Amino acid sequence: MKRVIIGGFLLLAGVAVGTAGYLNADLILPAKITDLPELVKIPAGDFDYRMSGKYKIGTQTVDAPIQHVENAPAFQVMKYHVSQNEYARCVKDGDCRDTDRRKGNDLPQANINYYDAKAYATWFSKQTKKHWRLPTSLEWQRYAGDSYVDLALGDLDDKNDPAQRWLKQYAQQVALRGDADLTLRQRGAGGENNLGVADISANVWEWTDTCFYNTQLDEDGKTILKSHETCAVRAVEGKHPAFIIEIVRDANVGGCAAGIPPDFLGFRLVLDD
Repeated sequence: MKRVIIGGFLLLAGVAVGTAGYLNADLILPAKITDLPELVKIPAGDFDYRMSGKYKIGTQTVDAPIQHVENAPAFQVMKYHVSQNEYARCVKDGDCRDTDRRKGNDLPQANINYYDAKAYATWFSKQTKKHWRLPTSLEWQRYAGDSYVDLALGDLDDKNDPAQRWLKQYAQQVALRGDADLTLRQRGAGGENNLGVADISANVWEWTDTCFYNTQLDEDGKTILKSHETCAVRAVEGKHPAFIIEIVRDANVGGCAAGIPPDFLGFRLVLDD
């Protein structure tokens, strides 16, 4: 099996990318896009954002700092994940690559990589004559609302033991995620949060446009001394954050650069209006 190194992360080529369309559902495709998907408006206001990436003070890994954002602008986001039927229309038009599908009505399109999601956003923008894009990690935290769980670990007992934080974080994420849930459920089955956004706590993680940052902080834990951006790896958000190599469609078989692998990789889009 060929091994590929991307941005310092190991990927098992031919495994983690996924296999196109091996479960061919009977999909009813619309002739053209006539209606916009149901949207949720996220109100403007101040917001505290737990920054994305890996952060250190000296050699010690620490919690990502909080960034206070004043008067963050309002925006609109899809209430539901993009569905298999919606994605299949883009495939039929030749603008998106085919990927795995499962039989069932109104299922989210999973087994999606970053480039698949970007291609769909470009196609959907042309279809609707509006600009659609992936959210940033900050925007995801905003529309996650009361479904967002802050996984900061705080100060640990032994700062000289680098494994302590990793073990505590791993146990925390396992407890939050539970056992792998590889059953796709109808959109909306995961319920709505306080803002009306559906399935934030479901088993489909969402691609964001946020790159992976490896950042050195000053002793105050807030001031950035230096930061290295790796855009071959993107933040995906769900029950817990993870960082996935952007060509990966199924993180359970490889390509998870940091964090516990998500059950499924899917997406929803933000409307720039």
